[in-house]
Amino acid sequence: MTIVPEFELLSPSDLRERDVDLLLREELYVSEGFQQFFFSFFGERFNDAEFVCARHSVDRYEGESDLEIDLKCSGQPIRLLVEDKIDAQFQKGQAERYTKAGDHYVNKLECNEFLTVLVAPKSYLAESTHGFHKTIELEEILKWFQSDPSPRNRYKASLLRSIIDKLEADRPKDPKITK
Repeated sequence: MTIVPEFELLSPSDLRERDVDLLLREELYVSEGFQQFFFSFFGERFNDAEFVCARHSVDRYEGESDLEIDLKCSGQPIRLLVEDKIDAQFQKGQAERYTKAGDHYVNKLECNEFLTVLVAPKSYLAESTHGFHKTIELEEILKWFQSDPSPRNRYKASLLRSIIDKLEADRPKDPKITK
């Protein structure tokens, strides 16, 4: 079996937010370790969180969720509504639409509680939640994959590194420096 060097695995121009959505969804389904890691971002009360399911590109009455994750904490159903950002701008009222969707789910008794979550590179977040309840930096997820040197995790780390590097390369340059 030939192992392809990491730098040959991914082309940054081919990477999209959808890749992050599907990576997160896959890991939640196949890795209890990743579940524990991911749920740890939401505080101590999520220590006993049990993953139920995750849905990708969920159409709703006012937009779409990149990812919706159902879990149970102490037996109570909770839904995480996740927005991934790599380089796209926020749509007007985007965080508010996520909150409205969460309220709708609670009112329909699909969950007792919800959290809106923004997953993005650290530089994208710029120390702002952008109206979401929680933020998770892609760099933190990258570190998790880098902690296990298996070929599978090296591949996932390479994908995330390429996404983060793409954002840095595409970022508009400071006009003062460019001038």
